[in-house]
Amino acid sequence: MKINKFTSWIYALCLLAVGFGCSDDESFSASSKQTIHSYKVAVCYAPQKETQWKRLAEWSEAIMTQAQQMLDKAVRLELEWINEESADLETQLRRVTDDEQYVAIIGPADARKASMAAQYCMDSQKTLILPETANAEFQRIYASKNYVYCLTQNDVMQAEVMFSLLRNGSLMGDSQFNRVAFIASDDSYGDTFRQWFGYLATERYLSTDYVGILNGQLSVEEAIRRWIEGETSN
Repeated sequence: MKINKFTSWIYALCLLAVGFGCSDDESFSASSKQTIHSYKVAVCYAPQKETQWKRLAEWSEAIMTQAQQMLDKAVRLELEWINEESADLETQLRRVTDDEQYVAIIGPADARKASMAAQYCMDSQKTLILPETANAEFQRIYASKNYVYCLTQNDVMQAEVMFSLLRNGSLMGDSQFNRVAFIASDDSYGDTFRQWFGYLATERYLSTDYVGILNGQLSVEEAIRRWIEGETSN
């Protein structure tokens, strides 16, 4: 199950604060008698989560500022917001990773775009922090890379939790069943579930009667209708 998104942001910003807190790039705050280290960080966000992510970033930065009040040296992050669904995302990532003023990238959430960001960060030796990327294959590939930090468990764990909730009655009460259907989006988010659902169901003696992939031609409602009517897949 994924950890709290606010906690993810705290982890992300603390990683940056600890990792870059000893640089020589600094300014002096006369009012607080505190040396401030400023760093640029690009944040790749999904547009549907823009308000939420910006609010979480503000809260996280406020907590960091308060925590550093009594320190002689402090870290300040300058965030640049980049829409991960923009047509020029690759150009933006290249610009950020080629610019020495940027020390890290937070996001994107989509695993395929995160893979693109990881490649550019590898070439430039910049840090990539991913609060929400849960694709199991992505996490497996980059598990040993010291510049990529995934702050959430992968989707295999999420699928196992769903099956556990079904079995202990948390979702279905005392209902008895031995059939399940699988409906997922046709993207990197659905990939892990598509690869693992059948195995996890079989391991629990459940029959997977229907597989529906939401590929733009199929809606959730239509997928459910097809399952009820006995179809096996779309």
